[in-house]
Amino acid sequence: MMDEITALLPGLLLHSPTYFLAVSDQEGSCVFANETFKKRFSLSTGSFEGITLQTAVHPDYFEQCTQALTHCLANPEAVESLQMRKTDKAGGGWAQWSFSAFRNGSGNIVGVCCLGHDLDDNENTSHNPKVLINRVAIAMDKMEDGLFILDRDWCFEKANSASEQIMGKTAQEMLGKSIWQVFPGTDGYAHVAQFRRAMDECVTVHFEEYRPDLQRWLTVVAYPCIEGITVFLRDTTARHQAQEQLLHSENKLRAILNSTTDNNVLIDPNFRILSFNEMARANMLHFFGRQVYEGDDFRNYLIQEIEETFYQAFAKALQGEKTELEWQLNFETFKVWFRFGYYPVYDGSGRIIGVSFNSTDIDEKKNAQQELRNSEHILAAIYNSTNDASCFVSPGRKILYFNKVAYEMMKARYGMPPKIGDDFSSYLIPELQREHKEHFKRALHGETIQVERSDGQDWYLFSLFPVYDSQGTLVGVAENANNITKSKQNELRVQMQNEKLRAIMWQQCHEVRRPVANILGLVQLLKTDGGTNGQYDEIHLQYLLQTTEELDAIIHRIVSQTIESDLPNH
Repeated sequence: MMDEITALLPGLLLHSPTYFLAVSDQEGSCVFANETFKKRFSLSTGSFEGITLQTAVHPDYFEQCTQALTHCLANPEAVESLQMRKTDKAGGGWAQWSFSAFRNGSGNIVGVCCLGHDLDDNENTSHNPKVLINRVAIAMDKMEDGLFILDRDWCFEKANSASEQIMGKTAQEMLGKSIWQVFPGTDGYAHVAQFRRAMDECVTVHFEEYRPDLQRWLTVVAYPCIEGITVFLRDTTARHQAQEQLLHSENKLRAILNSTTDNNVLIDPNFRILSFNEMARANMLHFFGRQVYEGDDFRNYLIQEIEETFYQAFAKALQGEKTELEWQLNFETFKVWFRFGYYPVYDGSGRIIGVSFNSTDIDEKKNAQQELRNSEHILAAIYNSTNDASCFVSPGRKILYFNKVAYEMMKARYGMPPKIGDDFSSYLIPELQREHKEHFKRALHGETIQVERSDGQDWYLFSLFPVYDSQGTLVGVAENANNITKSKQNELRVQMQNEKLRAIMWQQCHEVRRPVANILGLVQLLKTDGGTNGQYDEIHLQYLLQTTEELDAIIHRIVSQTIESDLPNH
């Protein structure tokens, strides 16, 4: 009940150094007192068990006090005002008291509110009104909350400094003037009806309103008093602005949470659901067949196979540790992959007040990953089935992939096994660095490059192919190296054979034909000059000519065959 009372009373009275305030129940027992009351009447404990309001009153005035309390309970709209002597332990003297019925937040009467202040001091200020008035004025001006008193003609009798600041008027502008004159045109405001009710019905009113003319939110309490009404007011604009900002932030956060495909549930340490987003509501209805409500026990929405993991991660989150994991849930007719997250939630003071449970359907992603893995296995099998050394290199020349042949070749050639992410240029001999850089640049522009180079021992065919993704974006270069040493050796062997054939052909064309030419010339000479035995020489010369022509034909045939064997190399 203490919390409810303090919530209904203005801070000005709760913390006033001048006014002693107490609230009794309907039996007259004290259920609340402010610090000034406790100090003035020597109450050293916060417990009021067995203490009555008569504790603060001289025994001669017990009956008057009891009658005032009884009258307020019987007449909830009445205000009783009395001057009574204080108890001896309070230093004696006189006090001015006001009594009115006290209502709870629901408007039900639960006791009596008693407000008092001293009328004298050690110099008997009850007989020195000037001293009393000055002391009250000083106390009023020290108040943080605004306070002013309206007489029964609605004129300002008193107004403290805080009320001047809040209402934007000086005391000179207000004192002696009607509130309706000082603040004209406010007929539609809440304070008009509330002040009239407090004055006419002698009741305490408590309300809050926004004053556009002052551009302030005000929390107001008006008490009936002998003069008319005493009004306490507090500027709560900053609190309202903070609440509006908080509400705006909450609305933005809720909009963000409801726009995501993630399921978000805020759970308190006792597993009660504090809030959830729209996706969580829809999925719980889909998977569990029932509507979720704030206040539900989240354990009702757990699947048995993940209960142990949930409790472990939940306990860690309450200790400030976040947990993320992936799990495949098995429902009756289907399976779904989810990513679960458990995150601690803190209040403004840094205290953990619950756990944010986040779950994301990653089934499609998991299936895509599995398909990708299958594709990668197939691609790796293809890559590893060739004798070419193959590497996939990023535009920044970082190794993204290599097959077994490339791995073994690089390891053997450079004394270190390649790793994904290595700079590909570190696996090239210095003599090829500059040339490769130029070829790589051309491949990044979409050109296919093929060159043959020797490292001094073996011959290789280097191929650079631009690689594109499914959207046609160039994502890297495929670098292939094929050992062509054997084919190169065969090619060189053929070239050597061709050289030999060409040498033979030259010999045949020049050296063999020369004696043939001589023979032909000799025969012609014999025919021209004649011989000793014309008939015999004629026969032999005929044979010599025939043989020479046959030899010439054979030479032509050999030359022709040699040229044909050499044609593929031209």
